[in-house]
Amino acid sequence: MISSTLRALGCLLLASSASVFANAQNQPPKKTGSISGKVTVKGAAISGITVGAIARRSNMTGSRTRFGAVTDAQGNYRISDLPPGTYELVPAAPQFVLGGANAGKNVILDEGEALEGMDFTLTRGGVISGKVTNSDGQPLIEEQVHLTPLSQDRSDEAVIRLNMNSIQTDDRGVYRVFGLPPGKYTVSAGTPPGRVGFGGRSGIRYKQTFHPSVTDASQATVIDVSEGSEATNVDIVINTRQLTYSASGRVLNGETGRPIPNARYGITKIEEDGSSGMSGPTTNALGEFRIDSLVPGKYMITLDGTMSRAYGFADTAGDLFAEALRFDITDHDVTDLVVRTASGASVAGVVVFEGLDQKTARQKFGELMVMVHIEGNDRFASGRSGRPVKIGVDGSFTIGGLPPGEAQFMIFSQRGYDVEDGRNIEVARIERDGVLIQQRKLDIKEREKVTGVRVVVDARTGMLQGIVKVENGQLEAGQTYVSVNKAGQQGGYGAWLDARGRFRVGGLAAGTYDVIVYVNRPGMPTRSAQQQVVINDDQVTEVALTLDLKASPTPDRP
Repeated sequence: MISSTLRALGCLLLASSASVFANAQNQPPKKTGSISGKVTVKGAAISGITVGAIARRSNMTGSRTRFGAVTDAQGNYRISDLPPGTYELVPAAPQFVLGGANAGKNVILDEGEALEGMDFTLTRGGVISGKVTNSDGQPLIEEQVHLTPLSQDRSDEAVIRLNMNSIQTDDRGVYRVFGLPPGKYTVSAGTPPGRVGFGGRSGIRYKQTFHPSVTDASQATVIDVSEGSEATNVDIVINTRQLTYSASGRVLNGETGRPIPNARYGITKIEEDGSSGMSGPTTNALGEFRIDSLVPGKYMITLDGTMSRAYGFADTAGDLFAEALRFDITDHDVTDLVVRTASGASVAGVVVFEGLDQKTARQKFGELMVMVHIEGNDRFASGRSGRPVKIGVDGSFTIGGLPPGEAQFMIFSQRGYDVEDGRNIEVARIERDGVLIQQRKLDIKEREKVTGVRVVVDARTGMLQGIVKVENGQLEAGQTYVSVNKAGQQGGYGAWLDARGRFRVGGLAAGTYDVIVYVNRPGMPTRSAQQQVVINDDQVTEVALTLDLKASPTPDRP
């Protein structure tokens, strides 16, 4: 499985002197490189396995470019035409398990480099299968099945989370889970306590029940999974049907009273120890919605901002937003709920780069966008963000559809934060009509048209890259972390070492930094190495550190 690959970041130690970044528009095309290796199972080559290379570079939506190649008869793969950058290597082999030193690899690829030896050893995963029925022996169709690993290995838990959405019974009530790491598991079906869900095919919610037919997790039968094993007949009989109710209503335009069709909404169950929610379907042509399978409790309906904006609100000044609607489910259905939109506030101003003019800033960062996030309003579950809008060539912006509350500003490049070119944008201070706003939080009143805002941003373009040499031992993926903090301070930036012991941290402001390498292996005390470096704008600073695994333990990690 691929869970362990999420724990590694890295980079390449280049030439001994720092290099200066050139403007992206003036750079010649970079030479592409390749990554190659071999995939085996118990020493034998395996063909037909796709190995993906997922670029670390991402845009604002978080999407990442993917490359790939398929292993040949000798188990070899070669991924070509790769631009330089950081890549996550992932074998697409869900029936197998990756772990430890054979886990997915993160690597930094140099310009034009042919990186070899990125090998993977796969282990066939275990299988658990069974059937879920009710007390009358009828199959429960499209019922969610949950696996809980009993080991302390966090990677096992991550594997199960990655597969959770796909573990579902078929039309016979049968389920089959494969690619499981060796270990002990409990298996359950039905809705866990506090979880919001719409039930299976029948829409009926059942109380979470563990194999074979118990609702107490401590009494569940433990399933032992070994390499390549298959545990069959792990059946679950659910005897307890939860009493559920429905909630229905409409979404209306608060200004005109007209229904809003095709608006996507979400439902959240409010719990003292943490709430859970999920996105629902959309309203019908009359703006109506209905949510079934709700157990007694406190709930909240919110409009999905992304979908809502597609239908004309929360886009520009004067647009609409909708407050969260709270209601209780007791012992009957709830009807005639009304979610009303309201006129939003707007903010207009200018974004100013400290030490840069707008033209130079756009050359460095590309098209820029601003977004406002609202907090401090108890009418919203977890704050609300207005739609990102483009910043004009003169730095001006206007963004609307905002509820009242404390506004925080975020500046993005349409390229997204790019660790590869080391460029990051952070808000340094906020001013309104020449007055400094404390804590960079602007108070916005209901329907207020705020003008005269000046968002001063800090363009951070320094980069640190280096290599960690390990003495007196070896490390596995995800065991070594590099922390980069302003000298004498805690909290900052960081990265995991990649498969070759390299790291890269971009988007740093000029200044002096403490670079601290931490290693923490299971069953062993934490050890570290430290060095101080000076970071300059638009330059790459390189560092090499030595980590002795037999050195005295490090007392604490900040």
